[in-house]
Amino acid sequence: MNRLRFNRTNRDNITGALSEAQKGCTERTLTFMDVTLAINDANHRLADLGIAKSRRKGAELSITPFFKLPGSYSKSSSYTRVRLERSATGWFVNEIGRLQGNSDFGSRLYITTEQRDAIPSVFKL
Repeated sequence: MNRLRFNRTNRDNITGALSEAQKGCTERTLTFMDVTLAINDANHRLADLGIAKSRRKGAELSITPFFKLPGSYSKSSSYTRVRLERSATGWFVNEIGRLQGNSDFGSRLYITTEQRDAIPSVFKL
């Protein structure tokens, strides 16, 4: 899959990539709206940490549907994962695929060392 800028203009392309990855699946799937909400949440988290927009480049976001299965089923289920990276101009989709196992985290935001160092001291422990 080519790297796609996440915006309304590319909605059909991203929805098509999600449909292709989730072909035949009815559970533990993601929609364009799920990804949009996760991106909005990530943007709010970055802002709440005091990271300036000019320093958000390089942040990564991994989105999966939240579900918890008993341990005996952990290797038998599959789920969709979308990985995005923040550029200077917005979020870009790096990967859309299905994974095996147990996903119990929904979305995770990863920041760079430089972004961590840019967090104002009032937020640091």
